[in-house]
Amino acid sequence: MPANLIPPRLRRMLTWGAQATALLSLLLFLTVLSSNLIGVKGGHWNGGGLMLTDLSQHYAAGMLWKEGEQRSLYRDYKLGEWLTVWKQHQAHAEGDTVGVNHFNYVYCPLVAWISSGLTRFSFGTWARVWLVLCCAAYGLSAWLLAHNDAADLYRRPLPLLWLAGFPGFFLTLIPGQNTVLTLALLLAAAALLNKRREVLAGLVLSCAFYKPQIMPCIALFMLLCGCWRFSSALAAGSLLWLLPGLVLCGWKSHFYWMQSLQDMAAGRQFVKPGLNQSWCGFLQDLAPGSGTPLPGALAAVLSLLTLLGAVFLVRKKCRQPHWQPAWTLYVAFTVWLLASPYVGHYELLLGLPWWMVLLVRFDWDLRHGLLLAAFWIAGLFSIAGLCLHVSGTAPMLALWLGGSLAWVDVQKSREKRN
Repeated sequence: MPANLIPPRLRRMLTWGAQATALLSLLLFLTVLSSNLIGVKGGHWNGGGLMLTDLSQHYAAGMLWKEGEQRSLYRDYKLGEWLTVWKQHQAHAEGDTVGVNHFNYVYCPLVAWISSGLTRFSFGTWARVWLVLCCAAYGLSAWLLAHNDAADLYRRPLPLLWLAGFPGFFLTLIPGQNTVLTLALLLAAAALLNKRREVLAGLVLSCAFYKPQIMPCIALFMLLCGCWRFSSALAAGSLLWLLPGLVLCGWKSHFYWMQSLQDMAAGRQFVKPGLNQSWCGFLQDLAPGSGTPLPGALAAVLSLLTLLGAVFLVRKKCRQPHWQPAWTLYVAFTVWLLASPYVGHYELLLGLPWWMVLLVRFDWDLRHGLLLAAFWIAGLFSIAGLCLHVSGTAPMLALWLGGSLAWVDVQKSREKRN
């Protein structure tokens, strides 16, 4: 049903409904966050629970590094033991003493080295600064997104409401994840791609070296889409980030780090059931403890098919004159959400740019509206998965990715008409 055949009254109702949903989402998350922030003391939420629990991993890593316990970061789950003891000591509320079992550090030694220099400040200071930094990075991301996709199209209320109330931002903010920083780097690289500065774009994105699992999938996707300069710069930049780490931290700590990453890939490290949103998490949650390699093998096949199918569709679309190079990178990160061995629910935020492009740049009818809603529903599925201990997000993400690439007609974008 084309957009111009939808009765005007029904179209107004759908638009008002979408705006009301976005506004209610924003108010809900702001209420939850504000109620937690009131009465913050010593790095704890108002209710007494420890703030930014994922950020606490970096604080623990810095403390262990400063104490000369580099091996303990990555082996024998010593980091989890340190966190358990520290959280029990720090807890202000009864029951806030959940143990951290079978957990090693998975970030590179350079991050731990930097953290060790910042442990002179209390964790409460860390928490407050991190909240401000993440909010600033999200504001920068919003500006970059508007800059990359014609700022005049973002002056309407609906895109701004969806952007402000997107669940992935709050799911990143509350546990203290670094996904907002990655989003800002993604959008900065996309801006450079639109200016045909592929090498610089790859180097900028390589600054997300703290999440090395991103690089192989993005580099391969962009290479297959013909952006070989970007992929080469991304690989070179990632390798360059290893140099200061090797000089400052030594090769042995990097050897331990590689072992920790292998443990995580093999499923030996603790991961909350329902947290992993990729094909791998979906299949492993369906067959927990099966003891067979079938879920992993099937996940690898689905991930490869997802990547190759998206490459095929993008190569067809990018032949159209109004396709933007930035959009290829946006799709690459949406593919990564499915193809990576591990994707937390907070990392759905990295699929936001491609979703916003379709929301803002193209007219949608009833079918397309349902497709746009699928990505938002995937965010709800990710939250429900944590409660049910089963991740059901991947099929919804796959529907959104395939449907969006099949739907988008660059020749009918608002940019061309304007």
